[in-house]
Amino acid sequence: MMPIIALYAISLGASLPQAGIIAALYSIAAIPASIIAGLLVDRIGRKRMLTLGLMWDAFVVFLYGYVSSYHQLAILRVLHAFGGSLVFPALFTMARESDCEGKTIS
Repeated sequence: MMPIIALYAISLGASLPQAGIIAALYSIAAIPASIIAGLLVDRIGRKRMLTLGLMWDAFVVFLYGYVSSYHQLAILRVLHAFGGSLVFPALFTMARESDCEGKTIS
């Protein structure tokens, strides 16, 4: 989705610098949100966080088709980053645990 976000922002009236910022907002918001989400995965559980994150992501991706301004798109990018930040720590933890089952870790 990354290559088309800037074009989508421009089609909604954003200037080139604004389109670049909107494209970068996902990464900017995802870094601190992933740290917090990692702590939540430990407290709430992997399955719950993964389910919540995937539902959040699905809802936000659905909303991309309904934005009418680049300001709304910018807000949606940040919300999308929060959803993705819930998914990846839980997914990586689950994948690592399934990789280690039955093996001795030294």
